[in-house]
Amino acid sequence: MNYCICALIVTVVSFLIFFIWQHSWIKGGRAYLLFWLLLSLPLSAIINLFIKSPIFSQLNIIFNISEETTQWPMWFHLITLIVGALAEEAIKIVPLLFLIRIVSLDKVSIYYLGFLLGVGFGIGEAWYIGYSFAKESPEYNSGLKNLLLLLAGFGGERLFTIFIHGFLTAGVTYGILLKKPIIFFLLMGLFHSLINLPALLYQVQKIPGEITGILTVIIFCFLLFSVFLKIGDRVITKWGKTILQKGDEVLYERKE
Repeated sequence: MNYCICALIVTVVSFLIFFIWQHSWIKGGRAYLLFWLLLSLPLSAIINLFIKSPIFSQLNIIFNISEETTQWPMWFHLITLIVGALAEEAIKIVPLLFLIRIVSLDKVSIYYLGFLLGVGFGIGEAWYIGYSFAKESPEYNSGLKNLLLLLAGFGGERLFTIFIHGFLTAGVTYGILLKKPIIFFLLMGLFHSLINLPALLYQVQKIPGEITGILTVIIFCFLLFSVFLKIGDRVITKWGKTILQKGDEVLYERKE
């Protein structure tokens, strides 16, 4: 039960953060785009159960490696890291490719729709992983103390991951808008792998757990300020239009 409560809190907080961050954009009559986020909620479970797991099993057979992850050599861990990241980036963009064919949207809205679909994937992943952990570690399923511990650890990590997925999918979306989808898909897959690298190094006991989160935050913050936020600025610069609400409030404005 605690994992479900934790996933629910993370879901609510992620919506609040997005609403506060993009309040002006949402007020511009685009709140309906949040509805399409539902399409990406089940994608984490789908990619893990029906795509990544079979692919990894086939790779085990091809390279004649045990399915027990503790026996994998480092090079095989790196292969699965990259394959997993690319698979996730691919499935996250599928709803976007479908929606832009049936819904008429300006390019700025398409970019934010990509971000929202990534957020939806991250929320679904929080629920899926929470469900998995609840079965693997039932001792944390009840008790206020355990809930607080989960919120500090699992909850914080999931909230952080939700927005990582959002920015990565937004990056692929930007590539689609530029008509350079393959380049940006591979680039975001590389960034995804880089962000996941500290967790992998911890799993194979190359780095201690206490610095895993620190390294992940450092890598993400570097990408956030050097890549992700700059992409968002370029979207507004290139395709933004002056949109006025009542009282002539500028929601976003094309820069010359």
